[in-house]
Amino acid sequence: MFLAPAISFVTYYPDRGVLYRMGIARNAGFTVYVFDNTPGGSEILRNGETEKIILMGTGENLGLGAALHLMMQAVAENGFSHVFYFDQDTVFTKDTMQWLRAWLDLNESRLDTGAIWNFTDASVPLSPAEAILLPGYLLVSSGSLFSLKALKQLGWHNPKFFLECIDYELCSRALCAGFSIAKVEGCVGIDHLSLQPRESLKLLGREFHYRIYSLARTGGFLKGLFTLALGSFYRRQWIFGIKCMRNILTHLVMQIRALIFHLLRIILGRQ
Repeated sequence: MFLAPAISFVTYYPDRGVLYRMGIARNAGFTVYVFDNTPGGSEILRNGETEKIILMGTGENLGLGAALHLMMQAVAENGFSHVFYFDQDTVFTKDTMQWLRAWLDLNESRLDTGAIWNFTDASVPLSPAEAILLPGYLLVSSGSLFSLKALKQLGWHNPKFFLECIDYELCSRALCAGFSIAKVEGCVGIDHLSLQPRESLKLLGREFHYRIYSLARTGGFLKGLFTLALGSFYRRQWIFGIKCMRNILTHLVMQIRALIFHLLRIILGRQ
């Protein structure tokens, strides 16, 4: 049986729901690491039930890149070979933990050759044996399993990236170094959307959801993607570069759509 890896979180003003999910992971037998980026430290984490939860942080917001850079090294120093990572707004359940444990037991031999596996749900939940494994390119960090041996060879997460494109930049380096990265479809209970801040508009009997990002965040995301695309084309990583450019176009279209929906909501008086 494969030894359960650690599960890690980076938090920023976490609520009690995050602490509850940490408890789920701990009770499922995982060692939990938390890097808290809350300025001054999170009172919820300080006062909550954190037995067997390893809490890290400096009392300052170092950004996601620096937090992952430091935390992954700490996990590796404690003898773990792999670690899961979840954003604080990614929902999972006890069933998710059991599913991941079973998938690890079935795929232990795969873990020596890859760097990143990103787990997602599917329209119809699958058993761990039925999970669909697809080649990965632009994988988000949340819901991912990282090989710490691979991360060490890659130089860990880039601490210069504060928030946007940290995950995509790591994927680029992993592929360039010859590591495989993969998307695993079919995991039960993972939900990346329900806790995301979204607006909605009811129109013509349908409900449309959208999210408007700030100009600073959109600019940082697009700049990061464009830089990664140029670097990929220079290194002849054609598929990765094309996917970065496509992601730029997709993000622009989604933001234009969101602005149109928001304008309609104002015109129609549906605040």
